[in-house]
Order: sequence, then C-alpha cells, then structure tokens
Amino acid sequence: MKREKQNLELSIVVICIDPEEPVFNRFISSLRQYTTCNYELIIVDNFGGNETLSSKIKDNADKYIRTEKRLSVAETWNLGIKSSSGKYVLVTNDDVVVPRDWFEQMKEGFNLFSKVGMIVPVMNYSLMEQTHIGTIWQRKIACPMMLTPFKSIIWGVFMLFKREALNKVKMFSQEYKIAGGEDLDMCFKIYNMGLNIVVDHRVFVYHEWGATGKRIHGLEQREKLYKANFSKFMKKWSKYTKNWG
Repeated sequence: MKREKQNLELSIVVICIDPEEPVFNRFISSLRQYTTCNYELIIVDNFGGNETLSSKIKDNADKYIRTEKRLSVAETWNLGIKSSSGKYVLVTNDDVVVPRDWFEQMKEGFNLFSKVGMIVPVMNYSLMEQTHIGTIWQRKIACPMMLTPFKSIIWGVFMLFKREALNKVKMFSQEYKIAGGEDLDMCFKIYNMGLNIVVDHRVFVYHEWGATGKRIHGLEQREKLYKANFSKFMKKWSKYTKNWG
C-alpha cells in the first residue's frame, strides 16, 4: 500500500538480495508498526533471482529499484540515497527488527551534541562501542554517547544521517568490493569533515547477523572479502590507523 509522501521527514533505504521471507516479513512488520513519522521506504533489489519474491518486495516499497547486475553494498546504498527525499536518511539492512520510538529517540542526538553526522543504535552483535550491555531495565537510564573521532568505528547495519551530512561526505565510497569496509570508511569520512558519530544506547535494534552475507557468499568467502576490504580501509586511512592493533 502506497502512502502519501509530502514533506517527508525520513527516507529508509534498504538492500534486498532474495531475502528469506520470514526475515523480510519481520523487518517490514517492525518498520510499519514502530515508524510513526512521515517516511518513505526505498528498497533496492540487488539483482535478486527470485521473481516471486522480487514482486513481493516491490509491493512493500514506496520506491523500488532493481539493479541489472549485482552491485556492491556501497553502490546499492548510493542508488537508494540518490532516490531519497527525506530530511533524514536511514541506511539499513533487511535483517533487522526496530523497536518502539526508535526514530524519535535517535534523531534527538542531532541536537544533543554538536556537528553530528551519523547516529546508530546498540545491537545484539556488533563492535564494543555499539553492543548492548547490561540488563533490560537499564535501558531507562541509558543515554546517547559520542564516539572519539578516528579512534572508534561502527558497523553499518543501521545508520541514521541528516541529508546535509551525506551531501558533505558525498555518500558511500565505492572502492570496496561486495560488502565490508564501506561502513568503516564512512566513519572516517564523517570525522574528516569535522562531524561526530553518536551511539544511542536507548535504542536496541535486533540484527540477524550474516542473514544475507553467509547465505549469498558462504562464510569462508565472506570472511576473505571482509579481510581484503579491511586492509584497503587501513591503507586508505593509514594516517589514523597505523597504530591500530
């Protein structure tokens, strides 16, 4: 069902590659239930091979883009971003579940700290700076926290930007093959523009890690790609990463 899209506050950009139906259904259900602002859902079908599933994906999108060949994550996200028109842009995966009030809470971070370029939630599987800690009741005393520039990075599963920030960094760098590295690169591009990254510990997003990568590429090939892209990232930003362990 298409919704009227005037004065859009949020654009949600997501990639799909023949997702498992229960995973995709869960993602769509949580978005519809817990995203209460005026938003558009842009789904980029990255050369999926299941026509029946692609038709279902298209039916759930406000804007549907199908690639003519398999593109890298960065290329695919950039296609969706170019098609977006919201004041805020969420770039995410299709294997997540969002919680109640996620957007209302996360966007507060842009006003709580100076020069914020990106805000991310905590998750069940991520880097230390972005991993959920403590017990459920502690969520009430959790708060957004700013990361240390050129010292801390995040994984690009669920990234909220203001449009001006994406314009400044000129979107995602496309030299990273398939997947992995483009999210770390985005962190350093943001820092390089004098902007900050905030992790909102009040917002917990469930991520079914590897739901796409392991299925499409296999675990061994996926790890090889990640290592190669990480090496490329380290070399590109060697000024800041030369002392990394």
